[in-house]
Amino acid sequence: MNGYGSHTFRLVNAEGNPVYCKFHFKCDQGIKNLMADEAGNLAGSSPDYALKDLYNAIAEGNYPSWTLKIQIMTFEEAEKFRWNPFDLTKIWP
Repeated sequence: MNGYGSHTFRLVNAEGNPVYCKFHFKCDQGIKNLMADEAGNLAGSSPDYALKDLYNAIAEGNYPSWTLKIQIMTFEEAEKFRWNPFDLTKIWP
């Protein structure tokens, strides 16, 4: 499962220059989904299916991993941006 930070953060580099930043954790295993009927059946028969799947993968040495990616926006870019970069309902392009 990918993970996304909904909030915008401020980072400062070694020279003291600040930028706005958004964090994204991209799953290295890829995304796999269940069909709706299969998910419905598992919800009733094995509600811990995802937990067991993760446990079994780790037991087999298939450790989950993610790649951290960031988006950077300067203060100047933020002032000119088409919407408020702190708006939690928007995704930066």
